[in-house]
Amino acid sequence: MNKLLHAATMTLFATSMAHAQQAVQWRVEDGGNGHWYAELDFASGGVLYPFAKEQCRIRGGHPVTVTSAAEHSFVCSVMTTFLNWMGAERIGDGWTWCTGEPWVYGSICSFTPGADRIQFYGCNCWNDTFDNDCCTGAVIIEWSADCNGDGTVDYGQIREGKLPDFNGNNVPDCCETGVACAIGNYPMKWRVEDGGNGHWYQLRPKTGGWYACRNSALADAGDLASPSTAQENAAIEPLIPIQQFPVRNRVFLGGYQTPGSAPSQGWHWVDGSPWGFTDWYFNQPNGGEGFLAAKRYGAGPTNCDWDDYGESDSDIGFFLVEWSADCNGDGVVDYGQILEGTLLDANGNNIPDACECRSDINGDRAVTGADLGLIFVYWGPASSFPGADLNADGAINGADISVLLANWGPCAQ
Repeated sequence: MNKLLHAATMTLFATSMAHAQQAVQWRVEDGGNGHWYAELDFASGGVLYPFAKEQCRIRGGHPVTVTSAAEHSFVCSVMTTFLNWMGAERIGDGWTWCTGEPWVYGSICSFTPGADRIQFYGCNCWNDTFDNDCCTGAVIIEWSADCNGDGTVDYGQIREGKLPDFNGNNVPDCCETGVACAIGNYPMKWRVEDGGNGHWYQLRPKTGGWYACRNSALADAGDLASPSTAQENAAIEPLIPIQQFPVRNRVFLGGYQTPGSAPSQGWHWVDGSPWGFTDWYFNQPNGGEGFLAAKRYGAGPTNCDWDDYGESDSDIGFFLVEWSADCNGDGVVDYGQILEGTLLDANGNNIPDACECRSDINGDRAVTGADLGLIFVYWGPASSFPGADLNADGAINGADISVLLANWGPCAQ
């Protein structure tokens, strides 16, 4: 195998084996800068600095830049691997950060002639090394961008559903398209690249009791969220609103209990996941209520817990929707592909039209010339035959032919 092919093969392997730890924020309230940090480990072994830097970029961040002893200490609390790439780069005779920040702090414990990169050498100090050092198996990612200039790091606002990121690259869509960013309530993706499951989540105001909330989620092609692992539970915590008494803003999740069970027994997730991990508040569950809700007492990562509540408890203000369906089996959740426009959903029900086979006008489970013929027969106002108005624009015309041709062939289901 030639060197170029070997390098490409190892890069592909390292990408597939990369695993990001749960990101944590150095909060301003704790004396920090508001940035987010995570360790990205490469299970395949060491990777070169350019590759590690690129892996940070595609996740919307950059290799960590450490500008104070306090930041050094915080980053060390994130590290689990002895050697980690940093964002330090030599230019001429001096060091600089990959972000352009001034070099005002350093903790280098070795001085190697010609060294052009720096790695964390444990938590005690930094080790200068070379761009082609292949023994470094991890990198600390830092998210610091504030593209809309509102004083808050974008990555955190995406995690909280306050800024949209429909293409899932950890950069707000509004900043990528150049439109004004509006703080709101947007769906949040737990990216596979960040150690997640690729599912999407959104907080919504309560609509009736637990069953009504679940029916609302199901009607929108989702379900109540089932955070069945510690990692998933941590990922959805930023979406849980902080308690502001007397406002009742606890959040229904997809956990429910078999009636008549002992308080901690008989619990299930609506998606069928095994019931193992729990995050119960002190002395909870106390029994007799039967439905799971989350509440959050503060902005810290450990201030969100579960309680059991009644089906129509007045303390509940919201429910959390989770989208996980992949009807076309391409390994990507349909809801995100609809949001970013790569799958068509003309009727707005969050199910890709191709999976519904909406182009199958005559109902024979295939999109063929027979369906095309019906478009021509009923050409004109959609009222003549609504089933032929494939893009739901009120008219049967050439646009519907385009939809039909895009779905030509046997139905997916």
